Amino acid sequence: MSEITTTTEGTTEATVTAIAETSARGIVRATWKQHGNPTSGFTFYGTATKLPAETGAEVAKVTTDAKGITLKGGNGRALKGGAFGNATKFWALVPEDAPRAETAAPAEVDPAKAQAAADRKAAADARTAEREAAKAARQAERDAKAAAREAAKAAQPTRASGSAKASVTLTPELLDWYRTYAKGAGMTASAALSAALAGFATEQGFTVTAAEETPAAE
Repeated sequence: MSEITTTTEGTTEATVTAIAETSARGIVRATWKQHGNPTSGFTFYGTATKLPAETGAEVAKVTTDAKGITLKGGNGRALKGGAFGNATKFWALVPEDAPRAETAAPAEVDPAKAQAAADRKAAADARTAEREAAKAARQAERDAKAAAREAAKAAQPTRASGSAKASVTLTPELLDWYRTYAKGAGMTASAALSAALAGFATEQGFTVTAAEETPAAE
């Protein structure tokens, strides 16, 4: 591998060349799982970030536990830098025919359990749909009632602005005036005239009352 030199300006041409040589040799940086769970028969090149070590160490055995991974040599001892966490990436040249750890096969799905789970989900979805439909129906009923109230309100006759109920009293003098008017107009049914006047007053929103006659002064 070419000698690696760096400057403050970044990666030099020699470094780029070294990276290219590493790739060409098949040395890859990855986790143990990404390497394919090899158990032996591969070469370890350290855990550096940028580039692998100049020389590698043959791995004869791999031990794993909850804490991490240990790469061991032919003498049974851990390689230098060969103990690290499960998620640690390291450089290695792993042949395609290297022995690999057996991975657990996916658990078989019980068809009966799968069908039961699907049925439960379908029932839950149906209940949810029913609740949503009932909710929508109640809202539609409320909207319809509100619209009916608005329509009834709009259909009611409205009084002219500023009009208000008033009252008028048919005094004897007023009735005499209408009787005189009726006589001059050739009318003889003064009682009918009074009734017509009362009906007109009611239509106009007046309250018609008869005035009490004041006894004549002696």
